[in-house]
Amino acid sequence: MGRSPRISEGGFVYAVDCRGLCGKVLFRNDEDFEAFKGLFKESVEKLEPRLLAYCLQPKRWSAILVPRRDGDLSRWVGWLTSVHSMRRKAVSKGKAVGGLYERRFRSYPIQDNERLLEAIQFVESLGNSKKSSIAGAYRWSSHHDRSQQRLPDWMASPPIAIPVDWLKHVQSPLSQEILDRLENCVERGCPYGDASWVQKIVAKLKLESTIRPRGRPKKTV
Repeated sequence: MGRSPRISEGGFVYAVDCRGLCGKVLFRNDEDFEAFKGLFKESVEKLEPRLLAYCLQPKRWSAILVPRRDGDLSRWVGWLTSVHSMRRKAVSKGKAVGGLYERRFRSYPIQDNERLLEAIQFVESLGNSKKSSIAGAYRWSSHHDRSQQRLPDWMASPPIAIPVDWLKHVQSPLSQEILDRLENCVERGCPYGDASWVQKIVAKLKLESTIRPRGRPKKTV
């Protein structure tokens, strides 16, 4: 069975996760990382999302944003990944590059309260509690920008204020329960928020399949 078309209404907060095809390396060196940050700037100027957080890792990148219009989430990711792939091919000087990204990116909506802070912390701490302690020293994330007190002009402030002790906040691991919920959201696309909000957004965005148990239901005798 094919996947249902992705629905992305404007005005909601979304997390996005894009990965290299079959574990392919997306960013080989500092120049690649810097060039992609330049693409973030171009994409904000072109499609005008509010980009709230990001983290670039060698084989994947993650971001949290608020698309302005319906359908802009897919347009934004499509523009970034296609332009990144074309420019990567251009600098490879004729060497075979092949597909760079997985065909379908991962995304999920987030409630704009304390759950959003948890999602930002998840992204900025490299999505792994064991890496939280090194998040402040990791250069290619919005957490590093915040710790240097120099957010790029293409980033926007979240709808909920970032705590003043955010550096210490991010370096403190999220609970395993929160990590498990967020990792499930990445893999299945289910909304992340309080229970009542999740139910409302599931119905509004037609995301019922993301919260159903996996596998076929057991046959009744």
